[in-house]
Amino acid sequence: MLHAAPVEAVNYISDTPEVYPFARLEAQRYPKRYKLTSAIRNMANADDFIMALVPLVDGTRTVEELERIMLGYVAEGRVVVYNDGIQAANPDRLVPSLVLKALTNLADGTLLVG
Repeated sequence: MLHAAPVEAVNYISDTPEVYPFARLEAQRYPKRYKLTSAIRNMANADDFIMALVPLVDGTRTVEELERIMLGYVAEGRVVVYNDGIQAANPDRLVPSLVLKALTNLADGTLLVG
């Protein structure tokens, strides 16, 4: 996607966060690549959880909505949650904190835009 003005990376999580559109496209098209291009054109590493989350972070959903969707993905088996490298026995308890951690990592990696 071409922009007339530069895309501004943000280092915070808004009420309805948005990931850099090119990174969302990468996550949709290449979910097992585990690399995303940031708003400043750096490459960032990602895991299965982040690759599933990124296409959803399009500026239209709240953090709570993202948590609910990811809980559904876990229930469907589309995403597996690990705790200390071991598949979590109660992943539902971990998903909200994992979403927040993932969004924080995306902000730190200049993948969130505003």
